[in-house]
Amino acid sequence: MRVRRWMMAAAVALALPVQAQDPRYGSTAQQPAPQAVSDPLKVIYRVPGVRDTAGIATVFSCTSNSSVEELLKFTVRKDDGSEAGFAQIPIPARSTRVVGTRDTNAFTETASGFVATDLQGIATISASTTNVFCSAMLVDPTPTTPNGIALHMVRFNPHPGTEE
Repeated sequence: MRVRRWMMAAAVALALPVQAQDPRYGSTAQQPAPQAVSDPLKVIYRVPGVRDTAGIATVFSCTSNSSVEELLKFTVRKDDGSEAGFAQIPIPARSTRVVGTRDTNAFTETASGFVATDLQGIATISASTTNVFCSAMLVDPTPTTPNGIALHMVRFNPHPGTEE
């Protein structure tokens, strides 16, 4: 009787696809559905310490691991909570976009200058998928070599199976 049960268990294990056998993949119900530009935006990062003055700009760099074009929105708020400006840009599949509060010589920004100068505050980065990863830094906009400080970012809505 034991041999028969063992043989049945082996037959079932061999018949199941690899994803169903490996607990790292989870069930298909746990995996995120593909998103698209038309999907609602979700907040994925909050970035405190955003600055824009004559000698300081904030630069955001975001990379999409999605297989379809997605949408990114960068909203900057002043220290009093009022909105200073926003930029909304498409990000093609598996590509990187750089957005700055002003043009810099060290980066080629997809969008820049969307906020008033002389501000400090917080930025919110939203996307149509959680499959986007970003970084932010304060830089001197004049030199052609980046010279600045990395900003700490708070992740919201993490992509399943990742840690930041």
